[in-house]
Amino acid sequence: MTRTLILMRHADAVATGSMRGDRDRPLTDGGLRDAAAVAARIDPPDVVVHSTAVRTSQTAHAMTKVWRAAGAEPIVAPEDELYAADPHRIVRIAGGYVTEHPAVLIVAHNPGISAAWATLTGDGHGMATASAAVLVCDADLDGNGAGGVAAMDWRLRVLVRPGGTA
Repeated sequence: MTRTLILMRHADAVATGSMRGDRDRPLTDGGLRDAAAVAARIDPPDVVVHSTAVRTSQTAHAMTKVWRAAGAEPIVAPEDELYAADPHRIVRIAGGYVTEHPAVLIVAHNPGISAAWATLTGDGHGMATASAAVLVCDADLDGNGAGGVAAMDWRLRVLVRPGGTA
């Protein structure tokens, strides 16, 4: 069975000097549009997992709104551990979902999300805001969780950005 893991950096948020703490920074209007634009370019996942920071939550919900308008009903799951997570934690969290669901979107923060892409494929790159690396793997999972996910042969299918694909 082909598994899809989409690793996405949240969309553009207001600057840190905006009298808010880092976790509470909302998306800009452009960030909301970018999240919707990326959602329109990728197939809806079964589960959307996001950090509990406001900007990742808003990114996930803006994308989910697009998919629901098209008839899809992805599960939305906030994960506090994704905030400021290192790549190994992101891979571990992803493993818990991808073993149960064929298509999973993780919305998190840099540098962890970019590094998780590199960890899984051996060839990740820095990710601009609202970039989504769509990874695929054809291996069967046996419930090994993160260890199984990290050891699998993930490859980049496409890098999606608000203005198109790379």
